Amino acid sequence: MPEGDRFERSLGAGWRSAFRYAAGEVASEQEIEDKLMGSLAKTLRENGGVPGHDAIARTIVGADEASLMESFRALDGIVRDQGGHRHTKIAVDIAKSFLVQQGVSVPSPDQMVRQFSVSTCEALIEHYFFARVNQRLIAKGRFADQNEARQWQGRVEQAMRPRIERLAGQLVQDASAASLRAPERVTKKVSTSELLAEDLGAIREGSSIPSGQVK
Repeated sequence: MPEGDRFERSLGAGWRSAFRYAAGEVASEQEIEDKLMGSLAKTLRENGGVPGHDAIARTIVGADEASLMESFRALDGIVRDQGGHRHTKIAVDIAKSFLVQQGVSVPSPDQMVRQFSVSTCEALIEHYFFARVNQRLIAKGRFADQNEARQWQGRVEQAMRPRIERLAGQLVQDASAASLRAPERVTKKVSTSELLAEDLGAIREGSSIPSGQVK
């Protein structure tokens, strides 16, 4: 199997489609964003959401009553309790960073939990997509260098932020993601019949055969 095929298969179906969109220079950034949001929602549903999400959130909220090391030990314990689940590890890394970076202005408990959930969703997209594809997109000539790839990633992440916040709100309500749904698409989902009609139209435009005689 060619290396490119192995790489794409390793991404998983939805993430693979987003990569092909990004690599092809044909799809808009909005179409890529729709693919990423759908892929995130699907990945969360199929992998049990973020096991231990609620316990991690409680640890963050109660961190002012414990030392940083005590909070870190509690978070590491949650990872063990969840069998080292990948999503739990990612969420705990976010929680630790969140605790270290907390400044003088401390948000309300609800805001803290929402911010944690949003950051976890963003980290999952980074893990499943950007961290894997950016270097490959540079190698394919889609971007000149890492800086250009990062600028593109930043635009996509910023545009997705409102929908990530809505999806993260669902995750706060149901950490298992059993009923989680991707927020509405920005672009219209084109049906197979519409794609066929577009292809037929292109054939007609490029041919001298009158449209009524196309077989």
